[in-house]
Parts: sequence; structure tokens; C-alpha cells
Amino acid sequence: MNKYEEDLNYFLGEIEKRHIWFYFDKSKDDLNNFVKEYLSTHKLDSKYKLSYFIKCILKYMLSIYDSHTFCFYDKPNKLPIILKFIGEDLYIINSFDKNLKFSKVLKINDFTVEELIKKIKKSLPCSNEAWLKAKTEEFLSDLNIINELCLSYNDTSIFIIEIKGKQKDYVLSPNKEIKLEEDKNYEITLLDKVIKISYSKCVPPKTGSVIDFVNNVKQISKQNNITNFIIDIRGNTGGDNTIIYPLLDFLKGPNFNVITLTDKNVFSSGRFALIDLINIGSRTFGEEIGTSLNCFGNVKTFNLPNTNLIITYSTKYFDYNPFDKKLIQYTNKDDMREIKSFKPIFYKPDYYVWNSLKDYKNGNDKVVDKAIKLFKAYVKK
Repeated sequence: MNKYEEDLNYFLGEIEKRHIWFYFDKSKDDLNNFVKEYLSTHKLDSKYKLSYFIKCILKYMLSIYDSHTFCFYDKPNKLPIILKFIGEDLYIINSFDKNLKFSKVLKINDFTVEELIKKIKKSLPCSNEAWLKAKTEEFLSDLNIINELCLSYNDTSIFIIEIKGKQKDYVLSPNKEIKLEEDKNYEITLLDKVIKISYSKCVPPKTGSVIDFVNNVKQISKQNNITNFIIDIRGNTGGDNTIIYPLLDFLKGPNFNVITLTDKNVFSSGRFALIDLINIGSRTFGEEIGTSLNCFGNVKTFNLPNTNLIITYSTKYFDYNPFDKKLIQYTNKDDMREIKSFKPIFYKPDYYVWNSLKDYKNGNDKVVDKAIKLFKAYVKK
């Protein structure tokens, strides 16, 4: 038995002990048969192959129900690009090389984007296409995942891109750096009698407290006589779901109008924030979020002893009551047996809006613009 097989056995033993209910959908016999069949045609002789197989196991066992339980590398190996799906096509929207910006990705290491997405689909527990696209954007900018999907062991990756109608090969390596946008969490922006608040992480502010932040919002609202608010939770993949409570208490104020902006990267506690905002009367603009409203979550982690791969696993299940729009928390499998259906319940925005390639090129944010137009329409009425 090699070290990769040892880690596989360690993973199988630990995940069934630690996960709240690993066999809720399929039995242990089902799992054993899946593992046996896979190993009859695949050899575990690298960290990449082990990682992919563990992800395939999680996909098989957890399917569309648990996107929180997953396998990660201990050290990401990021390429100096940011990828974004615009419609069904994948683009580089930021890069260390300005000549790469807004180019369409066609192939990576001789695999088409479509072929790589099929491989990711087999190994990613996800409840909807939104999360598949969100994770594909992340995975295909990480050399570890590219090597895993392409079964390669390279220090670089060859992208075939299309820019201005022409195809071009481009070699990317992790030793370049990309200038990232500054973290805008808790940023306050005044936009034509509207206060826009960025809430991209469920974490405390870098300076001061949430109470200090809310007091600042109150002051700006009063001084400028503003009652319209945009809460931008796009990109919010979670954290502490209670952090937002003081802001919610303020936004409940009389005569306040609230619009929430969403995208496919809203996940985990980000969906708590969305539900809480809807429950105080917020309308929603943007795209579907990357998770069903009812799902497993509240993760903990352990590492595999030889490869140091990180396993995240769910310790709770959150059921969703569509009548009072609340999440019901389950902490053990015995209580979960009373759940009538694990069928995913999905959020749909009130207004579907997304940015086009032209918007990205021109630095426009159509989602914000549409929200402001709705506020103006209500003022005219």
C-alpha cells in the first residue's frame, strides 16, 4: 500500500465519523462498490489523482446536497489571472499582462474548456449550475487543479485564447503577480440619493465594530435625507451569519427601501444574509446564488497525514421553511430523519441582471444601474 492509498483509507474512515450524516443518501455498501470499481481502472500514484478521486467520492455520495464537504490542496498555486463566465463563455477579465484582458479562453493544456467543465462536474458536489461556474472560474486559475484535471505535472500551463478574433497560445506560470482590487467589504458609496453598502464577507470590519459602521450609515442617511439602500452581497461566500444583525435592525426603519444584489458566488452564510434581507422586505437584483437555500454546512476540517490534503466536512444541516422564510438547523442525523425531503429549494432574484463583456470593458456595473433606476421609478410614482 502506497502513501496515497493510505491517505484514501484514512479519509474514508474519518469522513464517516465526522460528517453529520455521510450515508444519508447512499449506503456504505454503495460507497465500497464505487471505490472498488474506480480503483479497478485507476491507479493512485500521485497527490493529484488522490485529490480528484476523493472529490469523485464526495460527488457520488453527496451529489447536489452538500457543496461544503470537499477536498483542497494545502497550498494554492494561483495563476496571475481572474476568470469570469459571461454567458456560457469563459473570459480573462484581469491579468498581470494587460494584453490578456478580455480574451476568451478556448483550451488549457490541450483540453477545451467544455471538456474541463465535464471533469469538474464529475468531481464537484453542487446544487446548481451557478456554483459549477463559480468554482470553474476558481479552479481553472489554479495550477494544482489544472494539473489534476489534465493529469499533468507541469510548472506552467498553456492557455489557448481568442482575442480580437485571433487565436493565440499563452504560457502562464504562478510566479507572476496580479494586482487585485482592494477589499471593498463595508464600503459605503453615495449614488444619486442611494446609499450602496458592500457586504462581500460575513466578517467584522477591519477597523472599528459593526455598531460603529451602522452608526456611520445612520449619520450619512440622516445628513443626506436618504432612505434608499443597496446592499451588495455579490461574492459573499460566508463567515459569521450573525455579523449583519445590527445593520438589519437599522434597515427595518420606516420608509426605508432596500435592494439586495446577488451573484453566483453567494454561498454558505452569504445566503443567510440574503434570506435575512428578504425577510425585512428587500427586493433582489442579479443572478442566482451558488447554493440551494436548504443544504448541509457549518464546516470543520481535517488533514490527510501523508499528502496534507485538506478535507472540509459538514457538521449541520439547514432545512428551509418557504412559508416563514427561515432556516431550521439540525445538528444530528437522528433529528434529520424527520425531514420530509432533501430536495433543493432555490432562490430566484426578483430581477435577473448581469454584466456583459462590454460592461466589464467599459467599467460599468449594469446591476447597480438597474437598481438605481428602480428607485427613481418609485420616486416618480
